[in-house]
Amino acid sequence: MVLLNYRAGVAERLNIGYERLSAINPRLVYANITGFGEKGPHVHRAGSDIVAQAYSGLMAAEGKVDEHGAPQSLQSSTFIDRTTGLAAAMGICAALLHRERTGKGQELHVSLLQTALELLSDKVMREPVHDSVLRDPLIAELHEKRDSGARYDEIADVRKQQAPRFASHRLFYGGYHTRRGAIVLGALTMQNRNTIRRILGLDDTTDTAGFNAADPENRRLLEAWRGSIQAKLLERDAEEWVATFIEAGVPASVVQQPEDLADDPHVVAAGMMIPMEHAMTGPQQVVGPLVHMSLTPTEALRPAPPLASHTREVLLECGLDESDVGALVAAGVISTAD
Repeated sequence: MVLLNYRAGVAERLNIGYERLSAINPRLVYANITGFGEKGPHVHRAGSDIVAQAYSGLMAAEGKVDEHGAPQSLQSSTFIDRTTGLAAAMGICAALLHRERTGKGQELHVSLLQTALELLSDKVMREPVHDSVLRDPLIAELHEKRDSGARYDEIADVRKQQAPRFASHRLFYGGYHTRRGAIVLGALTMQNRNTIRRILGLDDTTDTAGFNAADPENRRLLEAWRGSIQAKLLERDAEEWVATFIEAGVPASVVQQPEDLADDPHVVAAGMMIPMEHAMTGPQQVVGPLVHMSLTPTEALRPAPPLASHTREVLLECGLDESDVGALVAAGVISTAD
């Protein structure tokens, strides 16, 4: 198994490309992670999470701007890096199963750009009816703003102005304040929306045939209905409302802070966090494996290692002896923790 995150062509220049290594071991599973894929005009470009966010449109779709009005990345996590890693892991597992059944290894490719496009698939895809009604007018206005020399925050406002088209949906699928804390409602079905209406005493008409959220008069109605929901939710704490909605079968949640989740009762009861002992920092809690398996249990075996702490161990497992490792250290090819 070989895993690389070089730009395209680097492994070949180092003489460790797939063709070279698979000739030595035809069972080799060889996984490439690149920024822009294995072909195309940008195949040799360097990639990073923030670059993939910008190139793919994920950053613009989110519409965040910083204090200077410049584009701002999604900052709560490196979403594209992490999801690309998950895609690579799935591909590797599939290749290992194929090798188990056939005895043959193979090369696989994943890229930050491909992952970002998948995350944005509802916006990237093309479909004539949707395009003519929503996409094409939006793109025309965005390009007109850009070509006129408008600032990025002015361009981002164009996308935000599309929000009224979806405002009726967001009455029951979005965030609200409560007396203490914030809450989100996640109702996608009419059944759930009707349940919310019953609980809150709301009498809106957004689910009636022909309701057009973009109509100016309806937009005023939507603001009034949203105000009614907000006023009602301010009467109780977020935890109380969530308990009521959950009992009625409506998807809802308190908006929590990520730093609290390690001690969250459900997270603890579900065993989602794992205790570890780090060589440098001591006791810690880390997120456990994504997949649980009945016949081949998964587990987190080690904390994140200090730099080069496993170099010697890995090379010895690969068949080198101590003198080989010593020679590589002396030549400056590798470094070890000792």
